[in-house]
Amino acid sequence: MNHSRLWRALTLLTFFMTASAAFAAPPQKVQWSSEIDSISPTEGVLKFTAVIEPTYHIYGMTHEADPSQPIQPTEFTFDAVDGLEFVGQPVSSVTVKR
Repeated sequence: MNHSRLWRALTLLTFFMTASAAFAAPPQKVQWSSEIDSISPTEGVLKFTAVIEPTYHIYGMTHEADPSQPIQPTEFTFDAVDGLEFVGQPVSSVTVKR
């Protein structure tokens, strides 16, 4: 896959992930943004950032789901994209700003 096609695929994927993540919380409570950090001509790292209202919260990706509660951990699901391979699992790096 050439460099231009990779970035088009990553940009499209980022758009759809940001759009779908926006539906995971009530409007205006969580604002999602994303960026792609290039680490080589054929590799990149997707970064998603959530800015959360002070009176609201989301659960971390490692929060254990409890079947008796409606609480679910934050989860990222990626659909397959032709010519694009996802390597590794999402990693959380939390910076709490109050």
